[in-house]
Amino acid sequence: MKARIRALLAKTPARGCTEAEALLAAEKALELMRQHGLTEDLVAVTKARLPLLKKWTEIDAIWPSVAYAARCRLYTETGYQGRTLVYLGCDPWPEIAEYLHGVIAGAAARASREFAKSPEMKRRRTARTKTQARKAFMAGFAVAMSKKLLALIDLQDPTRKRDLDRADKALDAEGPMKTAKARKVGLNARNFAEAYYAGARSGRETNVSLGMRGSAAPLALPGGGRE
Repeated sequence: MKARIRALLAKTPARGCTEAEALLAAEKALELMRQHGLTEDLVAVTKARLPLLKKWTEIDAIWPSVAYAARCRLYTETGYQGRTLVYLGCDPWPEIAEYLHGVIAGAAARASREFAKSPEMKRRRTARTKTQARKAFMAGFAVAMSKKLLALIDLQDPTRKRDLDRADKALDAEGPMKTAKARKVGLNARNFAEAYYAGARSGRETNVSLGMRGSAAPLALPGGGRE
């Protein structure tokens, strides 16, 4: 129903409708909102859901930054099929958050595979130290990537606060939720500093962008470096 109302509200003269068509669509949207007890703030909000691993990993420290950069609120749902990460925000920002999430997850996986072939990993002799080195690498990647995401935010954009306020209202309407807060990641041992800084370099080299056509769908990331 929310999607139907959003489609009606999108029928404007600027998008090719006549004034009569736009007025009729707006009247129908208001009628549906009254019938279903919805406000325009709630109608504007959508969700993107992504599956999470059962166990927290260093890469998960990035998702709160993705949500913040993409004007979304973040929470987790737990069901019989496992954990789900939910990005909630004004359309089209959850779609952008989902896009960024996928790009970063893919970049992290590729970076991890490259690191597995590095001299730093080859000199590790036990499964325990290899695991610790991988964690240190991903911690460095997560810290660098979070900084890049936060640098994308335009705090002067007046629509940002409006979008976040709408997301907050929608989150309150959902009832009590377990929000996905940022967990600190960092260097946990001197012996893995090289792995950590290798991960940070990889994160800095990864291209991320809030590419948009106005308020439409997200664009592809720019080429070059590690996608």
